[in-house]
Amino acid sequence: MDRLEKIRAKRQELDEQKQNECDERIRKVEDYTNAIKALAPRLKELHSLATECVKNGIPLGNRKSLHGEVHFPEFVSEWWYHRPGFIVSQYPKPNEEITFGIIGGGACGNSLVIDKDGNIIKNPLDKVCGCWTYENAHHDFCNKCQSFLKSFDEFEKGFLAYIDSL
Repeated sequence: MDRLEKIRAKRQELDEQKQNECDERIRKVEDYTNAIKALAPRLKELHSLATECVKNGIPLGNRKSLHGEVHFPEFVSEWWYHRPGFIVSQYPKPNEEITFGIIGGGACGNSLVIDKDGNIIKNPLDKVCGCWTYENAHHDFCNKCQSFLKSFDEFEKGFLAYIDSL
């Protein structure tokens, strides 16, 4: 192999490596998207219970303290702790749509928002611009999905126990 062929072979190797990395990122996004979509029946049940709570003026969990002030109900995601949970305003209104996910808060990445059917309707991959590259967004997306999936059983169990205790 002459030197020109070596250069071309190296370029082909680099292109294949880059394509494999891209394919792996796409596969991860699809895997997380499918895993969240599989939660749809459970999300629908939690959504109907949360909607009924809001309609009846019942908070979505006991209110938690933040810097000495009582703030968000324990099953609501918010901008400080970024815990997975319901996404609603601090004081939800009866007709407000309730979603699920993790509030990013900006400095800690962007929000992951999931509807009751398990569709990801907002995610860090929607915010690629400037220094917030696709790689940053992909990392944020994967971390938020992983966190949501890892804590979902505990979130569901806790919220159902809270409803049973009313």
